[in-house]
Amino acid sequence: KQVKFSIGENSLEVSAEDVDHGSDAKEKIECEYKGDPMDIGFNTTYVNDILSHLMDEQVVFKLHSPTKASIIEPVKNEENEDIMMLLMPVRLNN
Repeated sequence: KQVKFSIGENSLEVSAEDVDHGSDAKEKIECEYKGDPMDIGFNTTYVNDILSHLMDEQVVFKLHSPTKASIIEPVKNEENEDIMMLLMPVRLNN
């Protein structure tokens, strides 16, 4: 299962589809982004795992291209703690 991030100028659409149950979901989120529009896919299990381990409400996704690893960091790190997570993209299903 995968989640698709469609990112453009200051806008992120997160979408996922469950082909087994014939359902899908989409959510638009405001974000800070400068660059060309991009669609990138991730494994939903890994995204959930990373976000559940970050204690901050806001996170930073550092995206370079749909084929390169993304770096995920909390906006604020706890004292004496420096967290950085690496997430590899997956090829999007059409």
